[in-house]
Amino acid sequence: MVLKDLGIRKQSLPFDWGYGTPRTMYEAYKDDFNQLINCNQDDFEYFVCPVHKSYFPVYRYQFMHRVHVDLNVLRRRATRMREILHSGDKMLLVYNNNITPVLPLHKEFIEKTPSDWMDLKYLHKLKLLLPDNIDILCINYGSPQQKEFDNIIYRYAKKFVTNPAGKTEMGYIQPIIEGLI
Repeated sequence: MVLKDLGIRKQSLPFDWGYGTPRTMYEAYKDDFNQLINCNQDDFEYFVCPVHKSYFPVYRYQFMHRVHVDLNVLRRRATRMREILHSGDKMLLVYNNNITPVLPLHKEFIEKTPSDWMDLKYLHKLKLLLPDNIDILCINYGSPQQKEFDNIIYRYAKKFVTNPAGKTEMGYIQPIIEGLI
């Protein structure tokens, strides 16, 4: 949403509005997005979490608010991301690490997701696979909880915002993105 508000979001990609962990992105890139591009309804397994219902088993990829129920949309977005990553253009991948034990839904996600899936070492491993034209920015909420790696750019957000429904949501990342622009 921040990228859209700043006018720099050009298109939708498969990890928009989802809970993708560092390992999710690593496994998807390593697989060249084939599981998402060639997905069918049988690929879905269920993860008991009130809002986030489905994930692909290999990626442990979770849909937020079921925005990817239309598999054609998911396939199109995954194909687009693969093409972008292979384009040779300079780019910055942003991993918004807003899963914190502060929010009840996040707490449930952390409890039901094996810790290695949340480990930032997978961003480091992904960066080692990516071509030199692609950098990774990890935005953490609060001080680092895990080991940081030299090949990843880190920024920290401490402020949480309240949405129109009065619920506390993700940390405020707009100044971080604006600072990078």
